[in-house]
Amino acid sequence: MYFFFLGLHNVMRWMVLLGLLAPILASIQGRIGKRSFGRVDALLLKLANGFTHTQLLLGLVLYFAFSPLTLQFFGSGVDVSLAGIFENQMLFFALYHSVMMFVSVVVMSIGGSLARRATEDAQKFNIIARFYGIALLLVLAAIPWFRPLPAQF
Repeated sequence: MYFFFLGLHNVMRWMVLLGLLAPILASIQGRIGKRSFGRVDALLLKLANGFTHTQLLLGLVLYFAFSPLTLQFFGSGVDVSLAGIFENQMLFFALYHSVMMFVSVVVMSIGGSLARRATEDAQKFNIIARFYGIALLLVLAAIPWFRPLPAQF
């Protein structure tokens, strides 16, 4: 079950990255082209929202139910000193990855909410580009690019 959720979580990573990138690029293009906020823009926000929240749920299932790294982290005395933070994969997944991804979803959700409430199209595009851009940077910083887990995922 662990490898199923891990594989699904890994595949969803690419959907999240594309889902965040699409509204950012559309917002930049909309702002530069001075076009109105349309149905496609709203759809891109909904897709990004759906992908990231689905990924968050998959991550929470892994975190609390299946991941041997987080389960071992909470069951053992792991070195949480500054030196241990950079050397310990368990600490990366138990704290850094989890917190950064959660914060990125919160930032994206706040940006989407503010954009929906904005009255002017240019203001919507600016909010989306900024908040989704910050969320994308947080996601990129927290992805385990080194991938210490099985290579097939």
